[in-house]
Amino acid sequence: MDIRYSRRFVCGGNETATFSSVIAQSTDAISGFYRELALECERWCEEHLASLEEYRKRGCRAARYVFEASEIAKTESEVDIRLRVYISRGAGDIEILFDETHRWSTAGVAMLLRDKRREKAKKSAKALKKIKNIEKSS
Repeated sequence: MDIRYSRRFVCGGNETATFSSVIAQSTDAISGFYRELALECERWCEEHLASLEEYRKRGCRAARYVFEASEIAKTESEVDIRLRVYISRGAGDIEILFDETHRWSTAGVAMLLRDKRREKAKKSAKALKKIKNIEKSS
């Protein structure tokens, strides 16, 4: 069972953006972690995508911000959650901000490091750079 949430942002009678999140139901600590992330993403969406000015810059097209945390594998001691976050600014204009897999220990309720730490750090750095570029253009 997933936890689903969506919100529409309306300015000046126009739907300027939508935010939606889908979070896999897991332990309270794991689901809570992704709920907190989704909440911060919703705030970012409201501050950077939902304004009437940004709506007009996009050619009067509503932006869609999607946060997905889905369970892709589960054993007795571990669960793998895929985090995918993207923005759609119109037909065919999709920008993926995050697409990574997190491995969690269900016994200790802690996120486990992957063997390829360097690769993960590079992906995170790229995602942060994309976010900074979006904020600069806003």
